[in-house]
Amino acid sequence: MRSIKKPIGLNPTERRLDCYAYACNLNKPQDYVGQIAGYEDKGIFSKKEVIERLIADMTEEDIYVREASYEETPSDWEWKICLFAVDTGNKEEYDYHFMREDKPRRWSHKFRGKKPTDKDIYGATITDPRLAEVSLRYNYKFVGFFILCPLWADLRVCFFLNINRNVSIFYLKFAVVKKLFFCYDIGNLFKYKKEGIHMIKEAKISDYDIIAQIDEDSNKNQLENEQLNNIREALTNYSKVVFIDYENEIPVAYAQCSLQDENISPIGYLEKISIKRNYQNKGIAKKLLNKCEDWAKDRGCEKFTASCNIDDEQAMNLYNYSGFSEISKVAYFSKELNIWKVED
Repeated sequence: MRSIKKPIGLNPTERRLDCYAYACNLNKPQDYVGQIAGYEDKGIFSKKEVIERLIADMTEEDIYVREASYEETPSDWEWKICLFAVDTGNKEEYDYHFMREDKPRRWSHKFRGKKPTDKDIYGATITDPRLAEVSLRYNYKFVGFFILCPLWADLRVCFFLNINRNVSIFYLKFAVVKKLFFCYDIGNLFKYKKEGIHMIKEAKISDYDIIAQIDEDSNKNQLENEQLNNIREALTNYSKVVFIDYENEIPVAYAQCSLQDENISPIGYLEKISIKRNYQNKGIAKKLLNKCEDWAKDRGCEKFTASCNIDDEQAMNLYNYSGFSEISKVAYFSKELNIWKVED
């Protein structure tokens, strides 16, 4: 049983390590992915091959690998990595790159011959690898998130119970099967049965119809063209974002927020929260609001604002209970204008 453990901070700092060895916390440099498992160095790897070789290498190191999401939080003994790949169509210019999460929303990476860093190529702190710029020369594209866990973590029960070696080996084999095929422990199983699976994802342009369906079922008026265009812009604009809430894999609500330009620092602004009728008053709005606040914090905002109609009791209660302070009450006025027309 090997002794690879969850990495801590920007370590190790050995300059010979490449991005792969650093992300996986290996104690020696690797010439290519798959070297530990005995794969030959063919020079050119597809994204599928890189993932296959990653899993094979980690299996040799007694570490299991599973796919993950940005929102998923690793357990105390696990850590999260992510993979980038660049393919310009020229076989000589194919490459991959790994990053790892050192703590929630703080990622780091390393190039061979250089010290590890938590900054991208432009010096921005890496809070979401999907938004990071890896290289000026190549256009690295994000592939996916993965969680690594040393298999010795599943033997902790055996050590506490002082079970003999044969039983420990049997338990380890059972743990491997359980992790690879179920990817959750028994405690989470009961939790999911009781509470259901809750997840919030950042929306993509392909989620536009889902957002429109949520609005249609939220007991609100049908979206106007200007509002539709605003949502489309939010799905493609860095300064805007839409988060979709899923309950048991069903999209039930969304929140839209943006960055407002200020002289000193940007301010986060909640533009809208929309929840399907059957899922209202269940705490979903608060979860989406917290997600929007975290998004604004990651982009340097020191303040987060929102607005609503004075007679919107639900929104007023949400903001009051979430620590917002009421700044002012505004009344809007309008009147019809008589326009004189000159007849021919």
